[in-house]
Amino acid sequence: MQPGMACHWLLAIILLTNEVAEPHLLWDQFKARLCDDIKHKLHHMNHYQADQEIPEDDIYDYGLWDLNRILVEMGRSLADFPPMPLPITNGHLLICDCCFRILKGSKMQSLDSDKRCC
Repeated sequence: MQPGMACHWLLAIILLTNEVAEPHLLWDQFKARLCDDIKHKLHHMNHYQADQEIPEDDIYDYGLWDLNRILVEMGRSLADFPPMPLPITNGHLLICDCCFRILKGSKMQSLDSDKRCC
């Protein structure tokens, strides 16, 4: 089975094909599995201390943010699929310190091209 964040690509493709009448129900049913590796990623990106408990809402919010990032790269966004939930947190809080990326227009651009995301 693919790690959760890898499955975000699959969910994005499902959304783009319009094969699901109620995508928010799909998210609600599978969000725990879709976000199962995010806790580790948030610790790795130094947003939380290793021994600090990460609120479940923060984990799911990052999952939504990542799904939206993928959709934006494909020319769409979660806002195009109501009533899908939208991420609450700004992306700059969710991207690792070594990346320094901003969402500008419909493209993800790197402010420092020699840096790579963790």
